[in-house]
Amino acid sequence: MNVDTWQLMRDMFFMIVIPSVLGMEVNQLTRGEAKKWGKSFHFSLNWGSR
Repeated sequence: MNVDTWQLMRDMFFMIVIPSVLGMEVNQLTRGEAKKWGKSFHFSLNWGSR
């Protein structure tokens, strides 16, 4: 079995680091208002799946 460490690190970067940094930037730019919008959006997604 061959493990490509660099490929794993690159994939983790795209799956974890970039979305986290984008989320922090959106939170900073909106001064926390994005959290309120996110909660209502999450609720509407759950409501539609019933």
